[in-house]
Amino acid sequence: MQKLIDSAPRSSAHPKSQRRVVLTSFDAIIDAVSLAFGEPEESIRIRSQRPARKAIALLGSEKAGLTFVAIGAWLGITSEAASYLTRRARVLEQSDDEFASRLRQARLHLGIDHPPF
Repeated sequence: MQKLIDSAPRSSAHPKSQRRVVLTSFDAIIDAVSLAFGEPEESIRIRSQRPARKAIALLGSEKAGLTFVAIGAWLGITSEAASYLTRRARVLEQSDDEFASRLRQARLHLGIDHPPF
């Protein structure tokens, strides 16, 4: 079987499951969240459980294709904490109308008016 595999020319295309379209930059996400949540960038970077930080983590992972390590580095937290903020943001989007509205405003500002799924 391995001989058969080795004899076929290798494709240079990545499988569809490995492709990822990045829609926006992290800087644009920061600006959009800052505008939608009414918080300056410096305020968002301060450690706390404020909703804007959750939105940054969620949109950064979904729309900028950033790892939790990169998001955590910007927020001054660990990758595990960045992952936690993303999970909390998904829960809040379903349970908190104000958070969902502000997240929708940020997505609209970015030209993304719907969640990814």
